[in-house]
Amino acid sequence: MPDLSKETELQHQPVATEDEKSIPAEAGPTELSSTQKRWRPWQAVGACLIYFNSWGLTMSLGVYQAFYTTTLIPHESQARIGWISAMAFAMSFFGAVIAGPLVDAGHLKPVLTAGVVLTCFGLMMTSLCQHEYYQLLLAQGVVMGFGCGLLLLPSMSIPVVWFPTPKGMAIVFTLTGVATSIGGIIYSAMFHYIEHDSGWRWAVRATGFVSLGTSTAGAMMLQYKEAPAQRRKFFNLSMWNEPGFKGVLLAAFFAWGWAFTPINWLEGYYLHEQRIRHSDVQFWLVPIAFAGGIPGRIVLNGLAVKFGGFNTWALTVAACGILNFCWMAVHTQAAVIAFAFFYGFVVLGFSAVTTLAIMSLAPDRIDVGTRLSMAMLAAGLGLLAGFPLAGQILWSTESFTGMQAFTGAIMLLTFAIAMCVRHVHAGFTLKVI
Repeated sequence: MPDLSKETELQHQPVATEDEKSIPAEAGPTELSSTQKRWRPWQAVGACLIYFNSWGLTMSLGVYQAFYTTTLIPHESQARIGWISAMAFAMSFFGAVIAGPLVDAGHLKPVLTAGVVLTCFGLMMTSLCQHEYYQLLLAQGVVMGFGCGLLLLPSMSIPVVWFPTPKGMAIVFTLTGVATSIGGIIYSAMFHYIEHDSGWRWAVRATGFVSLGTSTAGAMMLQYKEAPAQRRKFFNLSMWNEPGFKGVLLAAFFAWGWAFTPINWLEGYYLHEQRIRHSDVQFWLVPIAFAGGIPGRIVLNGLAVKFGGFNTWALTVAACGILNFCWMAVHTQAAVIAFAFFYGFVVLGFSAVTTLAIMSLAPDRIDVGTRLSMAMLAAGLGLLAGFPLAGQILWSTESFTGMQAFTGAIMLLTFAIAMCVRHVHAGFTLKVI
């Protein structure tokens, strides 16, 4: 017998009109195609290779600064030599600010190509510099730094699209952070050993060749998940009206301007405390700090997923301030080594969760790139002020105590600003942000 209940049910179903039939069904979540699934892991590998060069090179400048101070241009003041590292860091951020809209406009490969070429060209020109301060400032500070910035932004923004979940982003940022630490260790060791055997010029050239090969491989791997839908603005002035955003920019200015001061002066501090001019232990201090950054990035990225990116970032800022005051009591060789490891653990973890901190305060993901660009600009300006000012304090007082106290005070001030921003967004609650 026919099923009459089904016939009755069909009779009572509304019949779709022609207009209703023309309306497409709501699209569900997009899935990766087979080609995209094959390319997805390589985006993380490519980002790691780019971070290995962009941040790895920039972070290893502490080794160069010690060499410039003691050997190449010892007649220059600490403040002037500090401008080389400050300019390289700042140009990295300024290059990233310029690269962002270009990448959003569909020019990923030209931006990466320019970054690879400028980074290698800056290193090769550095190897040709005579004992002239301005040549080092232009070649290593401006050209190499700007090239690293052009590489940095794509390696931050492209993987986020391929790994959009908080857990996926945390894993990618952890991997790229570890690559940064490994790059800092390798480039520092390369300069030390090759400079000892073949001279500093070939040490810089060898660094340039390694950078050219690895960054080219990384640039070939990175690609868009899909064509960019719209161009992003360099700046969005409407964000100034958002509660707390001015505080975020102010915190970025102070935090990035002074957080890396101990890393930059670790070698000089050790020589000053030990009353010696050269030591193998002196060289290993910066790589030890990078080694501390490997577990630091893993642990702090994990904490950021659980307790919130901005909460974790604020705590790392406070820890940096406290450790800078503790630095004043560090005098023996063992204490300096321990300080290098623990400060690297905190400060490199701080840099790893910065992106997650800014993203956690954004109302939506549409303008996160613009927020990152504005924060990078503030951080770059802070770096232009921080390193030279720290060097000037050291030069004028002929003691590290003033620089240590000033850096610690600035970082604790930044923590207070971060707490004000947190209060604006979450009040006095224990909300995860």
